[in-house]
Amino acid sequence: KTPYQHTDMEVKFFIVEDAHQHVVARTTFHRSLKFNKKMFGDLQLFGFTEFIDDYNVFHFLFSQLKKMAQESNRTMLLGPANLLPNQFGGVVTSGFDQRGFVDNVYNHAYYPRFYKEFGFKNVFESQTFVCERLNDPALDAAKLFPFDEKRMEPEGLQLHIGQRSIFVKAQLPILLNMLNASFDGLKYYTPISREELECQTDGIQFIMENELFVYLTKHGKPVGFILCIPDLSDFMRKIKGNLNAINLVYLLIKRSRYKQEAILIIKGVVPEESGKGYMGLLNQKLLQNLQKLNCRTLRTTWVETDNKSSAVHFLKMNGRVLHDITFFQMQL
Repeated sequence: KTPYQHTDMEVKFFIVEDAHQHVVARTTFHRSLKFNKKMFGDLQLFGFTEFIDDYNVFHFLFSQLKKMAQESNRTMLLGPANLLPNQFGGVVTSGFDQRGFVDNVYNHAYYPRFYKEFGFKNVFESQTFVCERLNDPALDAAKLFPFDEKRMEPEGLQLHIGQRSIFVKAQLPILLNMLNASFDGLKYYTPISREELECQTDGIQFIMENELFVYLTKHGKPVGFILCIPDLSDFMRKIKGNLNAINLVYLLIKRSRYKQEAILIIKGVVPEESGKGYMGLLNQKLLQNLQKLNCRTLRTTWVETDNKSSAVHFLKMNGRVLHDITFFQMQL
């Protein structure tokens, strides 16, 4: 029932059982023609993967996956990616004492050790950040992210914020165009269709705060954006991830309780407008909005380690590295 079933995706699900029929590992196994085209090869992807703390179990699971990939003439084994690396995935390699959060990964400390021992190599290394004490009076958005207001009118610049009532119909297409343009140059990124983005953001309009979606237009053309959502991790833990109808209604009623923490999902500037200070302007507006909402903590989804400019933005906002994350690949 998702758009991925109608495109180029083939997905299989595997579990490993012990002699007592207890499930000791599981994974998905899939292939994407769109991602193959981006990577110039026929790759075998594996997705959401869990396994107990027993290397023999891990070795059995990945020996079977490797064998099947080789029999299908795949050139590489890569993951965990659910379904594609630009959507969700990776393995936490440090910061295990820090909890995970919605729209990001978390795993036990033995996970990366098992991947390494089996022969996997790191790829798409990245970090997540946490920015704390955002309500600190000393945190002045205009000073941290200065932007000459005199530029606004001559350059035709205008800042906009989200609107829940029209987000899916009117603002999601704006976000989609900027998203694909901003990230097309990244090796792991594959273009997202409107149907795919709607699937990935299904229900976001019910939990979003208008001020947490900020975008910039230049002479009416969208050129940069930042999208954040309230951090519902505590709520999801309380309901053990069971977002049924009753819990969803409860969330909608009580969502104002979850304004004190937020998650930065994604941000970017279209290539032809990069290097002009526009992301700084967006960061300034975002920090002002976070403070307006009395939001004290911002966590970020993963940022590649060579993207130093984004890291600096977070460090300025009382930020620090939360988790180191990597994907794993193996040539076949």
